[in-house]
Amino acid sequence: CVTVSVEHPELGRLYSMPTTFEVGDVGWEVVELELTEPVRLEGSLDPRVPRPVNNGKVRIIYRGGGGGDYSDPLVTGQADVDVAQDGTFVLENARPGECFVFALTEGWVVQRIRPTSVQEARIGLPEGATSADAAAALADLSPSGFVYPSVTLPMGPEPLVLGMEPTGSVEITVLGPSGPLAEVSANANPNYRVRRVGSNIVPWRDWSVTTDAQGRAARFEKLSAEVG
Repeated sequence: CVTVSVEHPELGRLYSMPTTFEVGDVGWEVVELELTEPVRLEGSLDPRVPRPVNNGKVRIIYRGGGGGDYSDPLVTGQADVDVAQDGTFVLENARPGECFVFALTEGWVVQRIRPTSVQEARIGLPEGATSADAAAALADLSPSGFVYPSVTLPMGPEPLVLGMEPTGSVEITVLGPSGPLAEVSANANPNYRVRRVGSNIVPWRDWSVTTDAQGRAARFEKLSAEVG
């Protein structure tokens, strides 16, 4: 997969769409890439998120390669943008193409969604399976198989609205051979996971606590759904 970004002296920054190709027997390939201008992405968080929004961030994760069957959704870059207190965000000079979206604010995280196809969900079906079999497999999919929302840029005239869900919390107790351990530092590492790409530690935050005299840690608050 290849994508190109160049700075034109008159037109400014130009991008090519991610293009997948196979190298021939001679070990090289001629690839023609069309350069396009960057686009503007406008969006807002779920209206359920209380305003003013505090410490809101959105990460755009550019996808390249693999085609529409999601066989190999390579990540080819990312960009972060702040969320305004009214819940809106704007990413200038975004690269055209498909991207995944992750968002986090105080007490809320982007909502993962049920895949719309067995290819996207990476569900293997037996030979001869029908559309009804595919629909049943998607309906039975557990939340662990849900995916982060994706969009293709440029979008239509309507701004992107990100569904959000409340973050979670957890409390731990640290025990040694003789009982609870006091003054022990503990860290949580929430992850966001893009299918067929892997997990990354959620940026922008630090989740650290210290146990009390009973070995109990103050609660890890405002954790995203996937915790490590």
